[in-house]
Amino acid sequence: MRKRMLMRAASMLVGAGLAAAVAPAAVAAPAAQNVKAPVTAEPFHQQASRTAKTATPNVGNNGGVLNPGQTLASGQKIVDNDTTLEMQSDGNLVVYMNFSNGQHFKSLWSTGTWGNWGAYLTMQADGNLVLYKQGGGPTTGGALWSSGTWGKTNSYAEFYYGDLMVGNDAAQTAYWASHTGYLVNQVNGTYPDVPSDTLHSGYALTPGHWIESANAWVLMQPDGNLVVYRKRDGQALWSSGTWNKSNVETVMDATYGVLAVIDKTTGNAYWDSNTWNSPGATAKIQFDLNFVVYNTSNSSIWSSGTYGQY
Repeated sequence: MRKRMLMRAASMLVGAGLAAAVAPAAVAAPAAQNVKAPVTAEPFHQQASRTAKTATPNVGNNGGVLNPGQTLASGQKIVDNDTTLEMQSDGNLVVYMNFSNGQHFKSLWSTGTWGNWGAYLTMQADGNLVLYKQGGGPTTGGALWSSGTWGKTNSYAEFYYGDLMVGNDAAQTAYWASHTGYLVNQVNGTYPDVPSDTLHSGYALTPGHWIESANAWVLMQPDGNLVVYRKRDGQALWSSGTWNKSNVETVMDATYGVLAVIDKTTGNAYWDSNTWNSPGATAKIQFDLNFVVYNTSNSSIWSSGTYGQY
């Protein structure tokens, strides 16, 4: 079980967004203002607390961990649950979201270092996670990307369910993180090792993060679009129609009870569920593939209309 307190806030690189919207534009009701997730730090999952079930990498024998001096060579990858950290042969380090068969579904994050064939990733003793070009290294130079965490001794890199982090066993939060992966909700003071199917009141879903049920994902994309995807084939079933929007997040507003895609700076809504005056409402992606906003009486007050589209 996790000992960290995890807020996943994000950056993400993805393929093409939806070609068409099926959701209405934001209504004229007051916009949800500056709603933030109540947990504010990226907690570090200490390797001592990992369970045997979590990672199945093809590199090393430390699960999803790179200790000081260890490398992820060109072409190697770490697979953890339904996500992959891959040091591609083209030089790009990429975090992928996978189908259950292991095939890549979406790219969540990358170093943007493609075109550097043979590049590799190494965890340095000085605490810095560095991607070097082929033939490069700590003494010869040639760094293409780094986590910027030099001076953080005794640190290691960990890839856990779509989140790449640098920290150490003394750290309560990660020194650096890719801010990607499934949304984690606090349950009775703990953070279960399972993805949440619910965006609770007061929480935010930021780009590169998702909630999921057995049959569907709700993914907040970096292009600003909130999308319901069917797991079976990756088909998009619904979207907020908010692509080409930067600096955005999806919030389940605690005060108004509205689900909204908002500008993180201004709080202005690009799309909302029009469920105003429902404080404490939550949004859930269901087994039946319907994305539903429920009020505190557990009555449905909005849905994506994707019920039964298996």
